[in-house]
Amino acid sequence: MVEVDNRIGAKEGQSVEVSMEHINVMKAIFIVYGIPLIALIIGAVGSYYVMKYLGVGGKRQEIISFFIGIIFTGISYLIIKTKDEAFRESRKYMPTVVRILVDTDENQKIE
Repeated sequence: MVEVDNRIGAKEGQSVEVSMEHINVMKAIFIVYGIPLIALIIGAVGSYYVMKYLGVGGKRQEIISFFIGIIFTGISYLIIKTKDEAFRESRKYMPTVVRILVDTDENQKIE
């Protein structure tokens, strides 16, 4: 089930066509997947080189860097989650009902 912006008043059970601007789809994909991936890379790679430069971590630098990357990823998801309500209210990243295709009540009467 997908939440959509129903501006044309389609009723539950009706088949509808939905649309979403391509640029908004790409932005939403970047927010959900790109930002956490960047956080993972920055956390893991960045912490590895910082620990190496400072001489901290010893033989466990890779493992510690991995967990720091995971922590950064988790933080990025928490930040995205806190912004989720604002994204929903803006309706910018929500599909919109364009037209009603088939009314299931009418199809049942025909059969």
